[in-house]
Amino acid sequence: MGICFGKIEKKYEIIRTIQTIKNGEILLAEKANKYFVMKRKTRNRKQFHRLTTEREILKILNCKYIIKIVDTLDDEKYFINVFPYTKSIDMYAYFIENNNIKNESIIKKSFYQLFLALQYLKNNDIIHRDIKLENILINEKNHHVCLIDFDLAIIGCSKTNKLTGTEAYLSPELLNNGITNFSNDIWGAGVSLFIILFENFPFGNDREEIMRNQKTYKMNFLECINENMSYELLNLLNCMLTIDYKQRVKIEEILRNYWIQSI
Repeated sequence: MGICFGKIEKKYEIIRTIQTIKNGEILLAEKANKYFVMKRKTRNRKQFHRLTTEREILKILNCKYIIKIVDTLDDEKYFINVFPYTKSIDMYAYFIENNNIKNESIIKKSFYQLFLALQYLKNNDIIHRDIKLENILINEKNHHVCLIDFDLAIIGCSKTNKLTGTEAYLSPELLNNGITNFSNDIWGAGVSLFIILFENFPFGNDREEIMRNQKTYKMNFLECINENMSYELLNLLNCMLTIDYKQRVKIEEILRNYWIQSI
């Protein structure tokens, strides 16, 4: 017997709580013998603009590498988005926690799909702002990738005094100058790729350490080359983690890159 929450049970049967998140929960639900994932967040004035922005963005997205919203359920207490259920796991669990062999062809295939998702977002003037391994799902059998969690996504570039995102993945321009642009997402993807390859963060994992290392240490990933990593892969990583965002590789250039084109 499922758990009932307010008016939700009129359309869906809640099976269980998958995960507790800030101001809410991720729920597994069932309707007409099909499974769904509900993202349920508590309504409050402080979060209302962000919740409505996330929903507006999700409703206009139509890309097979990005999560698709299929329903919305709101009441006086909760703000609920409904998504298809998938047996995929996040990339951190797949590559790091499960200790899967770092097969470069699988990494290439999965990141190619991520790059297509980022190109789609840029073409629609959307910045995700929280690209990280935990927000990228991968199917363990066919390696299909799906970008999720648009909590922090915005439409258009901006400058802000408020840092948003996961610190270890934040770009230098955002950390130092509050600049939000499409290059932020390229940086996040670069950090994600680095973690898969080296199982560590490129510049540390707390704000002070990251800012210090970004200013004082210029990393050359080509020095890390070994028999399990190609020159082309590490060269692309160098380009994605260029400190100066004006010089950082663009998504269009990534998709023309030799490493990606050799998929």
